[in-house]
Amino acid sequence: FAYTEKGIHYRNRFVRTRWYLEEAKAGRILYRNFGTNIPEGVLKNLFRIRFKNAANTSVVYHAGKLLALWEAGPPHRLDPETLATMGTYDFGGALIDPDPLMRVLRGKELPFSAHPRVDPLSGDLYNFGMVMGLRPELNLYRVQKNGLMERSSTVKLDALGFLHDFAFTPNWRVFLFGPLTFDVPSMLLGLKPAMACASFAPKRATQVILVPRDGSQPVWLRTNPCFVFHFCNAFEDGADCIIADGLRYERFPEVAPLADLRRSGFGDFPKMTATRFLLDLKSGTVREEQLSDVPGELPRIHPEYVGQPYRFFWCSATTTAWTGPYLPGVSQVETETRNTVFRDIAPDLTSEPMFVPRPDSVHEDDGWLLVTVYRSDEHRSDLLVLDATDLSTVCRARLPHHESPGFHGTWVPADV
Repeated sequence: FAYTEKGIHYRNRFVRTRWYLEEAKAGRILYRNFGTNIPEGVLKNLFRIRFKNAANTSVVYHAGKLLALWEAGPPHRLDPETLATMGTYDFGGALIDPDPLMRVLRGKELPFSAHPRVDPLSGDLYNFGMVMGLRPELNLYRVQKNGLMERSSTVKLDALGFLHDFAFTPNWRVFLFGPLTFDVPSMLLGLKPAMACASFAPKRATQVILVPRDGSQPVWLRTNPCFVFHFCNAFEDGADCIIADGLRYERFPEVAPLADLRRSGFGDFPKMTATRFLLDLKSGTVREEQLSDVPGELPRIHPEYVGQPYRFFWCSATTTAWTGPYLPGVSQVETETRNTVFRDIAPDLTSEPMFVPRPDSVHEDDGWLLVTVYRSDEHRSDLLVLDATDLSTVCRARLPHHESPGFHGTWVPADV
């Protein structure tokens, strides 16, 4: 969506990766992905460990480039005006794997996660990539505001796992590494998709990995078994305490192979609880506090408060009684009072709410939320503009067709 003097302009295009083009031409699935096997039997999936890059998780606009992001591969660059796909983007070679053998096994580019975060103080973009192997590792990246990338450090991990997001403060990067086990033989032999091979290990602790931004050695802490897909924010409370807020799951949500997510509900899905993790560097302990009793996901905050003390975050949210697919509401959580404002839009389904600050605003919550909503009765979608303070509707743009509920989005000011 783009707002101009002529009104609201809308354009929607698939990212035309080479995998998309090949499968579209063939009219069938040719490659494995995280949650999908090739539907032609075990032999078609045997030892196929190079998954297709779907470029479907998020988008980011940085240093004049619009990038479509995926979990385990390089981004795809898009033309910001036409949305035409310009191919994979390796940041001038910085994402090329230096190991020739690994380039053969995994592909030539290193992974670049779908959850980069921009430091509002420097304008630099920070991200990571989880590299699988005999000894998994985290590659940590910094992309300067001029677009030049550096791999600042690498952290060796002691087990296979899954990291989707991270948070950072002026001095630290924060990761929560949930306890998972993987049925590697079934994945290699093509018996199950990769995501169906992951299981939660409730007898093991969740590891908190704190990586200093100055390049010194990481600090490892342990907390109760849990899983966090998304962080709201993190900040420092003095020299010895880091506060990280995220949506806590009591276990990793396991999805059956070939499950139809359009018809899957939240009846047996682990509850998403907004949780504050207080990380005490002096004692090496972790304490948890609940921030809201309204389940939510896909949190967003005011972009100028990333890594800094803050008061508000907004989520796609639900009620505890909701058993349908996806999430049918929006919430605002105030972290100091622990007050939650919830707006129920059921049976319609909401996307990630993107916060847009009002120009020259003074208060942190002074702005709007951009939310796409799937109108289930009409099989059509709207873009809602909500007042961020009370979640009331300011205006809406009606689409003549539907958009499937997705993952993440981005907002870019018109003067960028």
